[in-house]
Amino acid sequence: MTGNRGRLWPACLLWLLLCWLGLPLAATASPALQPYQAVSAVSVLTDGGQYAMRSTTALALDRRERLWVGGFRHLLRVDGAQVHSFGPGQNPLLPEGHIRALLALDNGDMLIGGNREGVLLWELDSGRLLPLEVTDGPALTRINDLTAARDGGVWVSAEQGLFHWAGGQARTLQAVPALQQLPTLSARVMSALQADDGSLWVAAHNGLYRRAADAQAFVPVRSGQAALDRRLAGETVWTLRQDGRGRVWAGLVRSGVVVFDAGRAFAPAGLDGINGLHQGRTIRSLLWADGQMWLGTDGSGLLACRGSCQQARTVPVSLSAFEGQRNFHVRGLAQAADGRIWAASDRGIFHFDPDPQGIHVLDVTPPGMDPHQRLNATRALWLDHARQQLWLGREAGELLRWNLASGKRDLLYLPAPHSASAVNALGTDAQGKLWVAGSGVVWVDPHSLKVRPAGQIGGQARSQVNHMVVGPQRVWLGYHDGLVEVDLDGRIRRQMLSTRGTGLGTTHIVALALQGGWLWAGTPQGLYRIDLARWQAEPVTLLPAADPAQAERTGLINALTVDGPTLWVATAGGVFQVDGDSLRARAVEPVLGLEVMALQLAGDGRLWFSARPTTIGTVGRDGQVRLYGAHDGVHENRGFHRGVAQTLEDGSVLFGTGTGVLAVDPARLPARPAAIPPLQPVITGLQIDGQRWAEGALPAPGQALQLRPEQQRLMIEFSALQMLSMERRRYAFMLEGQDPDWVELAPGAAPMALYGKLPPGDYRLALRVESDEQPGVQWISHYPLQVLPQWYQRGWVWALALAGAVLLLSLLVWLRDRIVRRRQRQLEQLVYLRTCELQQANRQLSALAGEDALTGLYNRRRLLQRMNELISQAQRQPHPASLVLLDLDHFKHINDSHGHLAGDAVLRQVAGLLQTSLRAHDMAARYGGEELLLLLPDTDQDTALEVAERLRLAIADMTVVSESVQLRVTASFGVAQLQTQHSAEQWIERADMALYRAKREGRNRVCVERLPD
Repeated sequence: MTGNRGRLWPACLLWLLLCWLGLPLAATASPALQPYQAVSAVSVLTDGGQYAMRSTTALALDRRERLWVGGFRHLLRVDGAQVHSFGPGQNPLLPEGHIRALLALDNGDMLIGGNREGVLLWELDSGRLLPLEVTDGPALTRINDLTAARDGGVWVSAEQGLFHWAGGQARTLQAVPALQQLPTLSARVMSALQADDGSLWVAAHNGLYRRAADAQAFVPVRSGQAALDRRLAGETVWTLRQDGRGRVWAGLVRSGVVVFDAGRAFAPAGLDGINGLHQGRTIRSLLWADGQMWLGTDGSGLLACRGSCQQARTVPVSLSAFEGQRNFHVRGLAQAADGRIWAASDRGIFHFDPDPQGIHVLDVTPPGMDPHQRLNATRALWLDHARQQLWLGREAGELLRWNLASGKRDLLYLPAPHSASAVNALGTDAQGKLWVAGSGVVWVDPHSLKVRPAGQIGGQARSQVNHMVVGPQRVWLGYHDGLVEVDLDGRIRRQMLSTRGTGLGTTHIVALALQGGWLWAGTPQGLYRIDLARWQAEPVTLLPAADPAQAERTGLINALTVDGPTLWVATAGGVFQVDGDSLRARAVEPVLGLEVMALQLAGDGRLWFSARPTTIGTVGRDGQVRLYGAHDGVHENRGFHRGVAQTLEDGSVLFGTGTGVLAVDPARLPARPAAIPPLQPVITGLQIDGQRWAEGALPAPGQALQLRPEQQRLMIEFSALQMLSMERRRYAFMLEGQDPDWVELAPGAAPMALYGKLPPGDYRLALRVESDEQPGVQWISHYPLQVLPQWYQRGWVWALALAGAVLLLSLLVWLRDRIVRRRQRQLEQLVYLRTCELQQANRQLSALAGEDALTGLYNRRRLLQRMNELISQAQRQPHPASLVLLDLDHFKHINDSHGHLAGDAVLRQVAGLLQTSLRAHDMAARYGGEELLLLLPDTDQDTALEVAERLRLAIADMTVVSESVQLRVTASFGVAQLQTQHSAEQWIERADMALYRAKREGRNRVCVERLPD
């Protein structure tokens, strides 16, 4: 025993040493997912507006952390929510071609290198662009690089050679003559770097040169290795950078990189020669950040090399916008103060976290493709624990099989008609078959990937499957139009295809969960518990005291998951916990109001959930809630998908998103979510009477503004400068002393305050920012504002004016007394005439009121007016609307057999039924005779079909009593959805065609228009 203890001591000491050094032992990234992590890139300037930039060539972050972006004929500065454009139209000095280089200076100025116009200096204090010209030399073109010099100046690498700018007030460039003595084929210089030891490295057109700190001459750089020296001598070095370890990196046009480290040189594996990860493409940009070198290539995307960099790796980039071509050009890289890396590329500007802690996206791109080529929307996830296979359901009937052990991925395309929609649900049964549901149901052999119809249910044409639960002996499928139970052989056992007699309020099933003898069903209209023994549903109320808007949100069920006797419910209004026996529901208060999309139970008992727009969270066993947002790595701006989540055996939680899969490694998550940085608003632009102030003259919060008497128009642009989650902010402003309350700005609008002709006096301008990431918190900045008075607005002038006004008023009163009686007679006569005209107008308006006298419904004229309004609204902002045309069956027979009074009674009772059955903003109208029209705004065709079917059943159950005669009637319905290219008359005609088909097929039914293929 003593010997064993002796052998344990070294192991214990080693363990303590590793812990002290901070080496990860247990809390490492998920080993199954670590090789497949991708960079979650957040694109900016991609909204399609006037500042959208598809292809960018340069970027820089100035000392105020404002983003400068160069492109073709464009130069932009992004100040948070504000974008300022500098183009040839605003300043003739700006390049007609494209911006090749940008360099932010310590004093806030910006150097701009153009393709043909040389070097420009933008001054912060004046806001002007000034050209920097060569002393006694030619005009510069093709500014390839701008790099800082150790003397405070700048090295300018151009087509005509290397030049130096002294900085400060200097407005000329000095050529570096020593470089002109070298035996180069041309004077072109691609990049320059002044290293920490003072030496100057120059990448010329056909070689790499170095000048020691105490020397005057440049000498060719040699590595002592024949292969590397041939590359350096015969190939253009495009870019140079020094890393945090003092090593100099040279990026070549075709052969990767060469790294110089204290007298030795090497090419990292993966970047050695033309066959490396860069695929023979140019290394365009280099950035050392967080202990690794990031490399932007001209066609092969983003690469990285960590630490000593013996092996480079490709960095998959999951872009939130601009998916498309295979080639991916990353032309510029820069790191912001918050640690995020910004990149300029042919896919626009994007930024990402170089070292995400616990939350990251996965590269789920199909084999042979890159993640920047397409959006990999994931609509379903399923983990086959036995085979360690992760299945991903995707759009257009695509199914991806991912072997977590080997990393092998196989893409399966489902045959038609299953390719008509996304794969929405997956599950493995006791026989090992993979059930795949979407546009139909199929079985997939997990080994051979053979696809076959899922028995009887697989051979039926039905609506789309929204969700599925695979049980030990049965499978339940939730459709748009009902619930179906099948056995493991695909035979249909039971169905709920109607609300009549089933207990369901709607047949639109979007979520299912199995709990013993109960099946839980979530719908857009609430939660239901189904007794599997009786095949009967009962509704479950989640929030009894909710207001109508809150009830609608909490009634929209998105996901369900079972935790023993408890059911967790995700709704558009929060998360609820339901006791399976008593049906008592309890809201998770901190989550109330969030649009929760998916739920997943972890092995430690925590409940994970995703919520729109960019939130994931946990609910612990103790009820404690933690929310993680964009500052923790949740950047999914295309949204989480409903009910798509899985847990891996190592504890990782996966969520399906609009761009792929978001993975959470709980072991690497920080103990607390990241704090939101201050969002204090600042003035980013100021115009007085159309004259724009220079950026250097803009006031800081607390500094005063003053308007002279002749200055009348004031325009203030403002924003919070932090650029993460900008879409979640709300801006407002208020001029205290002028505005009675805050002026709220519309979401997405550039924050701006406009004032004109303010009265003289002292005011205080308040600017406010709020973010739904931190509800209840406001960031407010104040700016005192003084408006000076004109001479005629001073006190003594007003006193004289008041005295004159009193005299004038007395005279006016005397004159008024003389004419008032004459005017009174004229007014009485005028009132009489106007009264007669008003009575005549009222009679005319009564005739045009738009109400049918018999039924009390709207008439045809009012209906057509409302239809044209809906069509115009949909053409401006698309939204659904439907039209239902109904005709009372055999109405002529009622009139002929029982008289027109009986027919009128039938019409009135049917009209009353319609008025009580529709929503407040729906419209019911009498179209003519026994034909009635229903106009349903914000209603798609499927919902309109449900409404028509409900009304058809109600009419069929109705009894009309007229003069002791009891009548039963039925109606036929035709449904047509709004098409913005059609007129109101064409819309009615399409509904009439559907009605005609209902009549032709036997009456007392609902038919939908048949759209052409």
